[in-house]
Amino acid sequence: AVFSCLCPCCSCFAGLANLAMSLIKLPIKIIRWFIEKFPC
Repeated sequence: AVFSCLCPCCSCFAGLANLAMSLIKLPIKIIRWFIEKFPC
């Protein structure tokens, strides 16, 4: 909380970075789920 008060931009950037990482990992999880569901 203290860090976010001192540097709101850094905390905002960290939140955006976490969101970006989750968005990047989401399609990979979906692809892996499809591969597990439909083995070729």
